[in-house]
Amino acid sequence: SEVIREALRLLKARDDQHAALREQIQRGLTQLDQGAYREYTDDTLPELGHEIKQRGRQRLTNRPSP
Repeated sequence: SEVIREALRLLKARDDQHAALREQIQRGLTQLDQGAYREYTDDTLPELGHEIKQRGRQRLTNRPSP
């Protein structure tokens, strides 16, 4: 009985994760259809890396301390 409840709980958690993933995929496909994306070349790719680093540093700065 306890094993079955745990199995059902795990299945529900997995189903919830799959539903969230499907939603994110659909959101991404909608953005692609609407042209909400940027294309990168070998020349512009380093700038993307710089932007990602900046956003990461900003998130760390804004993160509440434990």
